[in-house]
Amino acid sequence: MGFLENNTVILPFDFSEQSISAIDKAIEMSEESTSLHVIHVVDPTPIMISMDPALPVPASYDHDRYQQSLEEMTKRFAEGKYARLKVHCVVGDPGSAIVDYAKSVRADLIIMPSHGRTGLTRLLMGSVAERVLRLANCPVLILREPDAR
Repeated sequence: MGFLENNTVILPFDFSEQSISAIDKAIEMSEESTSLHVIHVVDPTPIMISMDPALPVPASYDHDRYQQSLEEMTKRFAEGKYARLKVHCVVGDPGSAIVDYAKSVRADLIIMPSHGRTGLTRLLMGSVAERVLRLANCPVLILREPDAR
């Protein structure tokens, strides 16, 4: 019997090894009755204003990134132990979009990795895991890879 049974679990995915590891752990802990939703959030491109009309920013840039991400995820999670995953992709702020999606499917749990950023990198990039933890209406399990020493 798995740890998770008859639950809806959200698994944020950013194409990192840590997120693959979190997905693998969730599969190990869950039963076939558990609904596993993998979600990737495409962070929108900041609006760039060019004074040169010859250098416009293509309006379809975010949509192209969305399509490419969804296609890659669909291929990666098509077979074997990953075949039962429900794959989703959205455009938006990663922390907010993960929480909004979890609310929309009435998630019981969010399982996600922490990349362990500290200092200036964390200050500049923020922490998606921290934001999800603060905003989520359901429990959040944050998995941290042991330090490789």
